[in-house]
Amino acid sequence: MKPASPHACDAWQLLVRLFFAQRANLPPLAAELQLSPAQCHVLHLIEPGRPIPMGQLAETLACDASNVTGWWTGSSRAVWSVAARRRRTAG
Repeated sequence: MKPASPHACDAWQLLVRLFFAQRANLPPLAAELQLSPAQCHVLHLIEPGRPIPMGQLAETLACDASNVTGWWTGSSRAVWSVAARRRRTAG
């Protein structure tokens, strides 16, 4: 793995500072969309056209897969507009 350049390190430090400076804004924004902050985080993890299994999301969030499934089951339309449940294929 190639070592990070000093500019890349500076950029990451600035992004982390920005994140922590703005994190108090997440709960009210999530509430406007009828989402929890955790659901917003999950939506951030999902990339268009690249499905993520519930188990992988649960592992990323350090919780049981049933918790992730429960979020989707009771979630608002905003979540369902970007989430789709697919059957696991053998392979």
